[in-house]
Amino acid sequence: MKAPLISKIIFKDLYRFYLGLTYIYPKIKYFIKWLIKSKETTNFTYRLNQNNYKYLINFIASITNTDYYLVKNYFDEIENDKKFFKSLSDIIQNSKFNYKTDLEIRLCRRVSWYALIRILKPKVVTESGIDKGLGSSICSYALSKNSEEGFPGKYYGIDVNPDAGFMLYSELKKYSEILIGDSISILKTFNRKIDIHICDSHQSKNYELQEYEVIFNKMNGNSIIISDNAHGNDALLQFALKNNKMFKYFHEIPESHFYGGEGMGFLFWSKI
Repeated sequence: MKAPLISKIIFKDLYRFYLGLTYIYPKIKYFIKWLIKSKETTNFTYRLNQNNYKYLINFIASITNTDYYLVKNYFDEIENDKKFFKSLSDIIQNSKFNYKTDLEIRLCRRVSWYALIRILKPKVVTESGIDKGLGSSICSYALSKNSEEGFPGKYYGIDVNPDAGFMLYSELKKYSEILIGDSISILKTFNRKIDIHICDSHQSKNYELQEYEVIFNKMNGNSIIISDNAHGNDALLQFALKNNKMFKYFHEIPESHFYGGEGMGFLFWSKI
């Protein structure tokens, strides 16, 4: 092999190494930063990429047929609520779980749940798999705001862990109820019509499908199901296709974090 050709091959491989490193290095940097500064062991939280955040606003505006700037106002409403964030930080600081929970509250994709609840004014919101209760707190806080405006509603969070939902502070508990047990078993006996259901329980396709089958006849005519694990399996899409329902997908892009983000699937009973 001629020397010039060898030189070209070496240069090409070095360039490819450099090119790959430009994608990998930021992740390594953010991973080291996370190891040092964060205490989280599950359900990572982060801020969204600036453009991704705008796209999420537009996504919610699109699926609810709502003006972009009205949705943005709801995003801003919770993001700028110092009392809400302080209440969460205080309860974390005094909790036995503060060793694995960051004091800085980062809503990531869950800010869209707040806006969705504020827009649709649901009477019943259910969530399977609540972990620490950040989503529970966001949903309950949105329902408290709706109640102040004359649209009462209640949140039901389901988890097998009796310590789940510890982030729910006292002012939100009258808008919420934590149900301990297997989500499929509890949902089978749940006797209220559901407006919004968030599925984040056992992260397996078969379990999700069973959960959707159980709640199928408990949903209202304009209900929404959200899969918080749609990046991991296509259960909600398959369920939507089987039952002739509309489905949309959104994938979040974290800002300055090693994690690749979560994907949310949305199933609609009818056009909103």
